[in-house]
Amino acid sequence: MSGVEGSGVEGGAAGPAVTGVEGCGRVLPSRVEGGAASPALTRLERRAFEAFTTAVVAPAPPLPPVRATDAAEAFAATLAASPPLNRLGLRAGMLAAGVAARRTPHHPALKPLRALAHFHYYGDPRVMELLGYDADAVVARARR
Repeated sequence: MSGVEGSGVEGGAAGPAVTGVEGCGRVLPSRVEGGAASPALTRLERRAFEAFTTAVVAPAPPLPPVRATDAAEAFAATLAASPPLNRLGLRAGMLAAGVAARRTPHHPALKPLRALAHFHYYGDPRVMELLGYDADAVVARARR
């Protein structure tokens, strides 16, 4: 089984087990096996992520600004679930992307980070709801 319902990601060859916290339709890992808290984003990393995501997603009303979503927390959860070397690369890449956000957010080298920015922003339950996506209805249909 690839995961336990409502519990995030299961451990195994890919890494330690991560338990999840249910909230607003999105399960964000809260603790890594062994009781260590998920690596939080530093203030600088959070600002870089929000600046870059704002530049590439460019949310306009009625969509909320990036800082009003759980996108940064979801990115932190991705970091927590990543192997250490990948985590280091993502942190460094996002810091560099945050600096480049004002100048060249659409540079081809930033394509993987743009995908992550879109993934984490549009995965916010409120954003999905505003766009007409009902995650609970999809889950209910899948369980029938």
